[in-house]
Formats: sequence, structure tokens, C-alpha cells
Amino acid sequence: MTTGAMQPLVDALRAAFASAMASGEIDVTHDAEADEVEVQADDWTLYIAGWPPTAAWFALDDDPVSDAEQREALRVALSRGGLAALRDADARLDGALATTLAASGDPLSMTLASRLRE
Repeated sequence: MTTGAMQPLVDALRAAFASAMASGEIDVTHDAEADEVEVQADDWTLYIAGWPPTAAWFALDDDPVSDAEQREALRVALSRGGLAALRDADARLDGALATTLAASGDPLSMTLASRLRE
């Protein structure tokens, strides 16, 4: 069980991805010493540091280059409920996930942030 400052973040992510975790499609791991959380799927990873988040990024196994390729790759990678779960997590976190992804400077993470806000 997670306790401490990261609890709201971990709880929100675990609640949002509960069914995917139960089926083994997603793992939500918390490194208490580093105050980091990762949500891992077969072909993507979401990383978040701190609570409130101080850094976040989203990575695909194969990073697309153009905006159109990014949007399509995100659509495919998150098609089995991943985008809905990320939107749920962002809502539970009062928009902190999208805000931190948007501030990351990483093009793919910034594209995901805009998708979360659509």
C-alpha cells in the first residue's frame, strides 16, 4: 500500500486503470524513494515525478515524428481504453496530468496533453 505525498496520484492512476490492471494489460508502479510513478503497457509508458507533479512524459516504443504521425500513433496505442483511462486520471487529478505533460517540452507528451483536453 502506498502512503504519503504520492498517495493522491497513485490512487487516481490505479482507479483510472483498474480494469486494465486486473486484466494484466497495465502496471502502475510507484518508487517511493524517488517519488516517481510509472504506468506501463506493452507499447507505451507514462512517467510522472512528484505530487503535485513536477515532471511527466509519455513514450511509445516507436516514436513518431510529425504531428499527424503522433496523433495516429497515440490513437492506435491508446485505442483499447487507454485514452479514456488517462482522461479519467487527469480529471481525478484536476488537470494536473495534462498540465505537466504540456509543460514537458516533449512533442509526443505535448500532443497527448492536447488529446486529454479535447
